[in-house]
Amino acid sequence: MADILFLMAVVLFAVLFAAAASVALIRYKPTWSKKRVIRSAALVLPVLILALCCASFLRISLMSAEQCGVDACGMGILAGLVLTTLAVVLVVPGLIGARLAYRRFGSDDDPW
Repeated sequence: MADILFLMAVVLFAVLFAAAASVALIRYKPTWSKKRVIRSAALVLPVLILALCCASFLRISLMSAEQCGVDACGMGILAGLVLTTLAVVLVVPGLIGARLAYRRFGSDDDPW
């Protein structure tokens, strides 16, 4: 039960983060099209997660076998793969949150 609640909290955070990014982009980049604002706002959190995963992969791959210990490197790689999957999945709730925020705070004259 706690795992489902944690997953729901992560998805809710992704929606709210994308909505906040969408509102910020609407305010600071008013010349951007609707599609560009929504896509950019939805991809902020997944790109940050992917950047952290890439840094983790790079750090682990540069470690020697003595530094890894028994299975520490394998667990780090697995955690990075799980977070990469989560980042890809969080694109959809991000798109939903950004779209809802654009509907509320965006301009109505944009045909796209």
